[in-house]
This record gives sequence, structure tokens and C-alpha cells, in this order.
Amino acid sequence: MSFNLTAGNPRAHRIRVFFDETTTIYEGMPVCYDWDSTTNWFGGSMSLGEVSETNTTAEGAHNEGKYIRVKTPLVTNFHAFAGVVAKGSPGIGQTGKTAIDIYVPNGAIVPVRVGVNSLVGRTIVGLQTGLTYLVAPIAVEDFRPLGVACETDATLAATPSIILTKLEPNMFLSQNFSTDLYAGAGVGAASWLQGLNHLAIETAHTSGGWDTLRIATNASGVMAATGGACSINSYLKVTVPSDNTAAAVYYRATLSLTHLVGSVITNGSAIITGLHSQIGGSDDVTCGHASALWADYGLTGTITGLSEVLHLSHNGTGGQLNQMIYMRGGADCTYLMRLDFLTGGGDVGPIVDCAGDVTVTTDDKAIAISIDGVLYYLIAVDGIPGA
Repeated sequence: MSFNLTAGNPRAHRIRVFFDETTTIYEGMPVCYDWDSTTNWFGGSMSLGEVSETNTTAEGAHNEGKYIRVKTPLVTNFHAFAGVVAKGSPGIGQTGKTAIDIYVPNGAIVPVRVGVNSLVGRTIVGLQTGLTYLVAPIAVEDFRPLGVACETDATLAATPSIILTKLEPNMFLSQNFSTDLYAGAGVGAASWLQGLNHLAIETAHTSGGWDTLRIATNASGVMAATGGACSINSYLKVTVPSDNTAAAVYYRATLSLTHLVGSVITNGSAIITGLHSQIGGSDDVTCGHASALWADYGLTGTITGLSEVLHLSHNGTGGQLNQMIYMRGGADCTYLMRLDFLTGGGDVGPIVDCAGDVTVTTDDKAIAISIDGVLYYLIAVDGIPGA
């Protein structure tokens, strides 16, 4: 038996659409569907079974122009990515409205116009507003990842050109558009809207490590300006007040919950945490701060009610709580705790001098605390008594 292999691309699928702009058309150029158009294609519109001659179709009346007409990428149509202009397509080199053939984004490796230097199998490319070629990730509001370059080429940044690319937007989770996607108004006061991107996994793993979601970020660039890197950036915007006066309403940018069921866990040495934040490494590092956990309070408006940088609460009823806070300092730990003077004014700050007290010196400090709403002070001395 023999196989007849050809230079064809059996997975690549091309369709014909209509380019509805006056922009020069290039091979490999990305285009997006005109998804919010009311301009139809067949020159007619149907209402109550009657067809009338018109170039527009009312919103909600199934306008076929939405999936026939395509345009250059904009933030508003990133989510309606249609494909890239196929090799040999009609219209290539023309400027104006015309029919074109496109490769649909189905995971096939196809020729794509790219404007960033690429490494085979590594360089992510995607849409940027107004460009007729794909670029590397930029500001999240103006970029949509589409695929991975399948060739190495160090000349593309200077002159955008064709390179084979695996075109598969579903490789990436991207739901950022010009306006927020709408999840509805809920179905009842007691209902919990389950995660829109939902992972529900059970594992019978018996040794080693295991993750439901693993995010590994390698920050390999030398930062020369203000900025930084986040492996996870969790952002919650609250735009309306709560009207529930009977019970607390929680708005959380991140909720981490570990749920223990029955008497399953019998290992006395098991370490169970709701949140485990860890920093590690063995190389020498020079930096301003290296923190396993950083809590930063940045509100600037007037807050009515309690406001705290850190809130600890013991709400359990099934057993004794041994510690609210557990701290362990190694031999190379300079301080077990560090408190700095805070700015902002006020008559009584969190740290004050102990001048005039008969048992301490003026170099000692008093740390303000509240117990059941009453102000008290913890005394910190600048030397070990009797030493």
C-alpha cells in the first residue's frame, strides 16, 4: 500500500466573504465579521412573512450581513474574528470593497501576515486595532491572541510579511472587549451565579503534586521603566451599592475556600490552608522588598465604617483555635515584625512615644490597639529589661 502525499493542507478551510472597507488587501491579513451591522446582503428584509426591498435589516431580524461582511480588526470586533486572507484570494493587492477568500481559525497551520520577529513554536501573535497584520501581545485592552508562529523569522518587525502560523484563538482565554460582556441579572436573591469559566475536577491522585489550574509565568525581560509582572491579576469593580441591610454582602476580588468534608482527613501532620502564599528561590537577590504576602490599602475617599488592612476572624464552632496568627522566624530573620510610622496625621497614631511614663523611657513606644472598641496600648521597649 502506498500513500499519495501532496503539498495540500487538508485541515485548512477557506470560505468566501465580502471585505467592506477601502483598505489595501494583503495575503494573510486578519479580518473580523461586521457583527453589529444592519446592512444586509440580499437587498431585502422580511417582516411577518412579507419581503420588502431594502438595504437594511432591523436588529434582531437575522441580518445575513453580519456573517458575510468583514472588516479590519477593532477592539469592538475582536471577538468576531473571521480569519486571514487566503493565498491566491481574489482582491489581494486591491484597495476597496470586494469578495475575498479567508482561512477560518480552526487550528490549521496557514500563511499569516505577521509584524513581529518570531521563534518557531513560541511567539504568540494576535490582533491589534487597525493593523492589517498580527503582532505580539501589547496592552490587554488593545490585543487579542490568535495563535503561535510556526517559523523563525527575525525580519518581520521591520517589514510585516507572511509566516506559517497555527491559527487557533481557543488556545487562549480572552473575553476582553470594548464593553463588558453581560452575565444577566441573576435568577433570585438566594442564587449563586456559578463561574462563567468553570473547572470542576475530581482526582484520585495518591502521590506527588496535582493542580486543577496551573499558571506558570516567566518574567525574562529587564524592566527599565515603571511597571511589573503579575502571574494572576484579579480585579473587581463595584459600581452599585448594596441594599441588603439584614445581612452582610461580600464583594471579593479573590475568594479562596478549602472545604473539609466528613472525617476523610486523618493524617495528623497534614497541612490544610485556605490560602498558601509562598516565595522561594536559592539565588542572591537585591530588591526593595521580598514578601510572601503583601497587603496594600489604597483607598483615598472617606470611608464610613470599619476599614482595615488585614481582617482576621474566627467563626468556627467545631473545635479549639490554637492560634489566630502563627509566625516563625529563622536564624537569618532580623525582625519577627516590623512597624513603620504611617503618614496621614491624626491626634493618636498607631505608634506613639512613651514620654512621662514611670516604667518606660522616652525611647520606648506604645502601639495603639482596640479591644472591643476600647483604645489600649502595647508597650515596646528599646532594650531587654535586666540585660
